[in-house]
Amino acid sequence: MSNVKITELTNYTSPAGTDVLPIVDLVNDQTKKVTVSNLIQIGGGLPVGGTTGQALIKASNTNYDTTWTAITNGTVTSVDVDGGTGLSATGGPVTASGTITLSLDNTAVSAGSYTLANITVDAQGRVTAASNGTVTVTGVDAGSFASGTPVSRTAIRIARGTYVQLNASVADLEDGEICYATDQDKIYVKEGSALVSTQAVIPTDNAVTGTAQTFTAAQRGTITTLTPGSTVTPDFAASNNFSLTLGQNTTIANPTNLVAGQSGSIFLVQGSSAYTGSWGSYWDFASGTAPVLSGASKVDRLDYIVRSTTSIHAVFSADYS
Repeated sequence: MSNVKITELTNYTSPAGTDVLPIVDLVNDQTKKVTVSNLIQIGGGLPVGGTTGQALIKASNTNYDTTWTAITNGTVTSVDVDGGTGLSATGGPVTASGTITLSLDNTAVSAGSYTLANITVDAQGRVTAASNGTVTVTGVDAGSFASGTPVSRTAIRIARGTYVQLNASVADLEDGEICYATDQDKIYVKEGSALVSTQAVIPTDNAVTGTAQTFTAAQRGTITTLTPGSTVTPDFAASNNFSLTLGQNTTIANPTNLVAGQSGSIFLVQGSSAYTGSWGSYWDFASGTAPVLSGASKVDRLDYIVRSTTSIHAVFSADYS
């Protein structure tokens, strides 16, 4: 075996623990032998021996002092769980066998559905308070129309179609939602499961201002008492017929709220003393001559019809009492 390089020797893959290797003892300057087992132990390798299931543990504080030790099963004498915030644990402690159940604690919130809910959430993510909310609409800014259609505005759109189309799709509308029937030119509101027209139903026997009428019963107008004074200004929006008892010389001024076509009468009542009457510029008499009131304890009547907002045609009838 002389003159053979180590790299040319046969590879020994499974040396026995008793096999020996040459080793140089630097302390004594001698070449000695060492077994494979001793070399592994000194170098911190695994100790020989050991059986299946054993564990290698530190045997002492000495370096490389390890040994094989069998692992034995321990014993749990009690298991329990603390639920913590928002959780409750039941069934513990378990000392032999059993089940520990974790449950969410109830909060002050009632189970159910909430509309536009106002809620409070704690640090654990639980809803601890809930209530129904409301929406208050203070107004819709549609922009200013002082100079045409505004660029910045909110468009409001409603459901529209023929009445047949809307009625066929009434289930798609919300209760209280409005819609427009294009074939009837009417606005409807959904009430329950039906469409209800917003236009008033006028009985056939009621008078309508835009329709010729035939009256089959008497029609009466209230006679409104005017307050006496040196100047009296009738309000033609208050009545058609008036009565004025004179207590002094009086000017019947131009009435307010003149509308062409209004007609009626004014009764002028004198007391025990005779007083004069004069008229505003809107009162037009035949030949442009204002009438003269009758004497004491007399009643005169002025019948009128408004021709325009500045002209009242009047006919005076004197001395009825």
